[in-house]
Amino acid sequence: LAPQGLSSPAAAKGSVRSARSAPGGPRRPCTTTVEQRQEHFLEHGFVIFEGALSLEQDIEPIRASIDALFNQQAQAWLQQGHITRVHGDMPFERRLAAVAEQLPDSVFGNATGSDAASRAEGTLAGWARTTDIMTSRLPAMHRLFFSPRLLDCIGQIVGDEISLSPIQHLRPYIRAREPGGRRPWMLHEWHQDMGVTTEEADQSEIVTCWIPLVDVSQDMGALQIYPDVARRRELLRTTTGGRGGLIVPHALPP
Repeated sequence: LAPQGLSSPAAAKGSVRSARSAPGGPRRPCTTTVEQRQEHFLEHGFVIFEGALSLEQDIEPIRASIDALFNQQAQAWLQQGHITRVHGDMPFERRLAAVAEQLPDSVFGNATGSDAASRAEGTLAGWARTTDIMTSRLPAMHRLFFSPRLLDCIGQIVGDEISLSPIQHLRPYIRAREPGGRRPWMLHEWHQDMGVTTEEADQSEIVTCWIPLVDVSQDMGALQIYPDVARRRELLRTTTGGRGGLIVPHALPP
């Protein structure tokens, strides 16, 4: 799903019960009719809606809420002497990177936030975790779930009966500080979303939506998918320890 003026999925994620597989991925020619979208989704496991959401009504309120949260953290870093400028006049899509560039390694932390010190309160990864929906509980994010424009997209795939899953995420992304060194912060390797529903939902079809809050490209870390995996109707082999759901390298499709 891409709002008007934006492109390529990234950043906000939510699951809507009913439908099949997980959409998203590389930019491709956008399907047009409802029948074409349904067919493409069932055949390839994803579908792209471009110009579906309103930048003004759906996206800008979320961006403003995130920016307000980030401004609080940036002001704290300024008072602590970690940065010299909060860049309050910068566009939303550039401000986080501009402020993060000034942070000392101890505050920038491990790029993945994989250790306790790196995701502690006051670190970059620590702030990122506070933006996720279960912590920030941003009203603008919750309003998006019930946007008639979003529901129209989902309805074209699954029909009129739609239930909202309680599993959603809001995640900022930033490049790694050292090229070839620490992995990009908030990077998630190839994975399959894990089922965290009760047994009564085992037969439900679930569609995952990826919605960009900024314009992204392949170089900026846009969402990538393996198309056509859904047709296999089987799970790929994954690791059992650490971060669950990660696909073992030799199990990836060619």
